Amino acid sequence: MITESAMPKARSYASSFLLVILLATSNYISLYRGMRLSSDCRRSSTINSNTLSANDTLTTNFISNNSNNDATTAQIIIDSNEESLATNLRRPQQQLHLQHDTQSQLSSSSSSSSWSNIPILPPNNNLKVVLVTGGAGFIGSHVATALLQRGDIVIIIDNMNDYYNVSIKESNLEWVKEAAAAERKRKTMDSSIAADNNDEDENNNPNLSIYYGDINNSTLLSAIFDQQDQHNAPITHICHLAARAGVRPSIRNPHIYIRANIMGTLNILDFARRYNVTNVVMASSSSVYGEVINNGSNEGSSFSEEMHIADTPLSPYAQTKRSVELLSYTYHNLYQLNITNLRFFTVYGPRGRPDMAPHVFISNIFRGESIEQYGDGKSSRDYTYIDDVVNGVVRSLDRSYPYQIINVGGGSEGTTLSNFIGLVEQHVGTKAKIVQRPNQMGDVSHTRANITKAKMLLGYVPSVSMEEGVRRTVQWYKETHG
Repeated sequence: MITESAMPKARSYASSFLLVILLATSNYISLYRGMRLSSDCRRSSTINSNTLSANDTLTTNFISNNSNNDATTAQIIIDSNEESLATNLRRPQQQLHLQHDTQSQLSSSSSSSSWSNIPILPPNNNLKVVLVTGGAGFIGSHVATALLQRGDIVIIIDNMNDYYNVSIKESNLEWVKEAAAAERKRKTMDSSIAADNNDEDENNNPNLSIYYGDINNSTLLSAIFDQQDQHNAPITHICHLAARAGVRPSIRNPHIYIRANIMGTLNILDFARRYNVTNVVMASSSSVYGEVINNGSNEGSSFSEEMHIADTPLSPYAQTKRSVELLSYTYHNLYQLNITNLRFFTVYGPRGRPDMAPHVFISNIFRGESIEQYGDGKSSRDYTYIDDVVNGVVRSLDRSYPYQIINVGGGSEGTTLSNFIGLVEQHVGTKAKIVQRPNQMGDVSHTRANITKAKMLLGYVPSVSMEEGVRRTVQWYKETHG
């Protein structure tokens, strides 16, 4: 039983980091300096509810309220028949050494590949205990499902913010719970456990724990890590997908993005350091590339991880993503953490974010409503189907590279906005009602991922074409909303 009265507040030590925040509005520069990183946290089985924010609650298998006081308690259910995992988990850091020039890895504009001589790591197929931040989101819920289906243990933390309808995130978590229940049922059948054990509550599953709370809440994170340690299932990997998303909203309210994306990532990295996590995989974005210009146009050019243009992001959102790439290098350099930053390119597919163009276009065209087309339709994106993105994430979790930045894209030459709308029209079976708008501030005209590095280091090869991906997404939408 966990109560919250006895959890000590973490002591802090002074460790200064200089983060130069260059926001893409003309004269907005913020300097973020000197966070005191919490450390030397004493292990405890209790948490003080007064130290949690109003939106933070612990939920692993169920939440219960104590009627005698205001404390919220969460009981951790551990199957006593579960075999100890301690012998299966690898906690020590892998002391691998990069054979490349660090400076060129971070910002070189040279056409040569500084990573071409890096030893290619085989996948580590050992059982993993993975903390998935943002696990109720679009990408996070798909990743969590994939990990559960292959037998890993998943711990989700998500603050369920209202950036879009919270009911969508709740639905995503139901998908994850169903995957956990199905995998447990498969395991029990394989091990010839009595059939009546297969009907247990899906919320009482030792392979899945869910916490509602903010990644900036150190008390909550301490509780999560400590509980896993106490039950011989220490967190071995972190898949950090929690972030405030959206280019245009970040221009309207950049401060939220600084706190969620930069400060939140700093907290996650520091817990990875303190608890000796084997490998951290973090979500970055193609937005960091900004506008790449070749002879007056960037059409046709591909974005390589070594391009210096990544230091000129056009929006606060893109800037926060670039900042955490640099911050993760600092933590790798200081503490030898293995960290891979994945630059995602326009991810779409079933259960996609409702604010993104693929979902908006499919929804509006299906319902006979107008869509807004920004610009003349010639802008293009390297759309990446969700299954391919999940494949890239899982491959990265299985390979503990010391520090890398890797593109995860569709591998195509890009699809113009006009052609994308045409594909949606084709598969929905309805002509779009298009309202043309001016180009949006902060948007880039073209994106195209160079995935050579992902192919070499991860064995990543996207398998879903644009047309097939749109067909699958439209089919999902019709089955879900039709």
